[in-house]
Amino acid sequence: MPEYIAPQMVVIPWYLEEDWAEWKRIASDEMCLSFQGWKDKATRLFGDLARKDTPVTTQVIDPKHFVGWCKLKGLSHDGHSRSVYASSRLVERIKDFESNPINLEAIKGSKANRNEFDGQMLSELLEPFLFRPKAGCCPIFRLRKDRPEQFGTGTLLKLGTRRFMLTASHVLDDIIDGNALVPGIDGWPFLNGEVIGTVRPESGDRKDDKNDLGIIHLDREVVSAMHPTLIFLEGSEIDGAHVTEERGAYIIAGFPAERTKLSGSNLEAHPFTFSGDGVRDYRYRKLGRNLENHLLIQHRQKKAIHYQTMRKGVKLSFEGVSGGGVFAWDKRFPHPVGFVQPKLVAIVHEYNHHWGVFIATKLSYYLTMMHKRYPDLPIQGIRTE
Repeated sequence: MPEYIAPQMVVIPWYLEEDWAEWKRIASDEMCLSFQGWKDKATRLFGDLARKDTPVTTQVIDPKHFVGWCKLKGLSHDGHSRSVYASSRLVERIKDFESNPINLEAIKGSKANRNEFDGQMLSELLEPFLFRPKAGCCPIFRLRKDRPEQFGTGTLLKLGTRRFMLTASHVLDDIIDGNALVPGIDGWPFLNGEVIGTVRPESGDRKDDKNDLGIIHLDREVVSAMHPTLIFLEGSEIDGAHVTEERGAYIIAGFPAERTKLSGSNLEAHPFTFSGDGVRDYRYRKLGRNLENHLLIQHRQKKAIHYQTMRKGVKLSFEGVSGGGVFAWDKRFPHPVGFVQPKLVAIVHEYNHHWGVFIATKLSYYLTMMHKRYPDLPIQGIRTE
């Protein structure tokens, strides 16, 4: 069996021009002769990584804070230390996003020579808030010819002392067969637990299952064996009473199967996020859905832009994304005060090419099903009928 290699984000240390002389003075290694020379080189590196679909972002670092950090850690002032420090600062931003929201105007002002957002700036703005949503999504595999094959996504949620995986019923159909695996600390643990899902329609075709709801109450052994890069979203990170916003901003996080690659003895799975606008129109009726249980998110693939490369019309199959999380940005987004971590509001199970929308079942429906089975769960915003 191949070894699972977790997705890693590359964090490029970013220097401000006004600090360049100080960075040159304290560096224990050779840096570029000029600020512009370094900036051109770093920008090319960002672009090269983004074009290869490598998760990448930048992190501005301060020379005075860096010197104190190196002294505390016993490290020299070289490139390796600057990279480690930048990564640690990004983690601090992620952990403390509520008390230290990103100041969009300040970032725009520090790059006043740019007339519009570019991929690097958008990455700098968005990636800290997408870290937990993406880490809360888990790729699901099945055995094919003694090798793991990724075919779906599960969204991980912690409620009280219980751990759940939320996904789609058509993904559960494979899991029920006892052939599903998840990335583990050491190897590939089988996905075991109590299954809750919508009943297969009389036609026997899951396409006729309009809710496509699937839940697994994970066994403790599975939870303890899961890869450490996977996280369980907390109750404070979800919105079970979400009302669909017309043209509201949403993010769909999941694992497209085509981005999972076997390289020698290593298997790499890379999460991806799709963005779109909420709709409240005739498409609900055409697709046999309703606003109470479902969420439709408009996503025009031909017009979509990869925010890191700024390329238009990025082609990517949606196979494997079913069961991924739908996260709603704050209503004030993209105003600076709206830059907070988006909340989980639904689970996606289909993309309809004809109507150009993702189809998702609202989290309130999941929570209601979970509460019926486990009445002691500490959840709010559920239906009681």
